Amino acid sequence: MKVSVTSTGPTLDGQVEARLGRCRYLLVVDTDSMQCQTLENPNLALDGGTGIQWAQMIAEKGVSHVLMGNCEPNAVRDFGQAGVGVIVGVAGPVRQAVERFKAGQFTNEQRGPRISPFGRLFRFIAWWFGFTGLYTAFAVCPFCGQQGCPVGLASAGTVGAFLALCVQDWKRLFVFMKQKLTKKNKQRQL
Repeated sequence: MKVSVTSTGPTLDGQVEARLGRCRYLLVVDTDSMQCQTLENPNLALDGGTGIQWAQMIAEKGVSHVLMGNCEPNAVRDFGQAGVGVIVGVAGPVRQAVERFKAGQFTNEQRGPRISPFGRLFRFIAWWFGFTGLYTAFAVCPFCGQQGCPVGLASAGTVGAFLALCVQDWKRLFVFMKQKLTKKNKQRQL
């Protein structure tokens, strides 16, 4: 099993660093062989938001837990989404912290909140109803010119769904449009 430990030094002889974002090194330790891989903090100069970068880097290394002194709630969430447990309140030498972890002495594991797979669906439905309601309040039927016509309500629902998709997935929409436009420009150049 692999764990990672925030550290003041590049070896197992360093001390556990209290803060994730300010640690110079993150050590990835194989608990069976006690072999250590050192990762330097590329985000040391940033003021915040380093949890997601660390979580991605650590998840790629196959780490199951991170041992540290303290961790912000957003970083705990980022690690939880990456499937990595966070153990806080750890202090002392790194080697000793890993030995205590192997012995099962840490019970203060924190996991990020579980993300519901229906969250995106519920958010989309809320946006859809919101946009549809706004559109129907100010729009008239394109065929008969009256408010409240079933055809007008159906068109409002369609427009509301489109706007809800745009708001919820605007990044994907822009990436998709950029890909299509660059593809068309390349075809025109040929």
